[in-house]
Amino acid sequence: MKDKIYLYNLNYPEYEDALCAIEARALFKTSPKEKVFFGDVAVDPSISPYIKNRLQIRHKTSTFDELLLQVEQDKNTTTNPVIKYVKFVSGDPYAANRKALYKELCGKFKAPVGDESPQMTYGLTFYEGFWYFGELLRNNGLWREHNKRPHTYSNSLKQNMAKVLINIAGQGDVSKSVIDIIIQKSIQINNSKSLCA
Repeated sequence: MKDKIYLYNLNYPEYEDALCAIEARALFKTSPKEKVFFGDVAVDPSISPYIKNRLQIRHKTSTFDELLLQVEQDKNTTTNPVIKYVKFVSGDPYAANRKALYKELCGKFKAPVGDESPQMTYGLTFYEGFWYFGELLRNNGLWREHNKRPHTYSNSLKQNMAKVLINIAGQGDVSKSVIDIIIQKSIQINNSKSLCA
């Protein structure tokens, strides 16, 4: 598990399957075969219209009791966490019992001092026969508010398409602005034209 440290899940309608695959290739340098996959690239889910969650795997065990023991021994966990059960696949046998799992897991963390606010959101999930626990980053969905068009006959691109185009052009690098990407691509095109001349 050393080279695959993140567990992602995608959510997209069937008619946007190809668009999601193109974006995933740009962000992860590979095309996931399933909607749940492991990756070794840290991508913020909020930059994508399709990535729902990213779980940075800290512990992987075959039983929940082993997981409890590892979390208790982990010195790097915070004192006042928020723990979310992430249901990666339908038919997850433990999703219905998640509150009891939270309670048992929260007992393994150090008690907060005073009115300390939660420092970290952790995710817990059961996937393909193993328990996974780690730092959870969810898609905040703030970009969806821009999906409202001023008129029903608006010719603007759909928000999903626009986000995917930006991610493809920038290869997921959020430090670049759209103008940086356009300038970089135009320089590459001009350089390739001068080499051909």
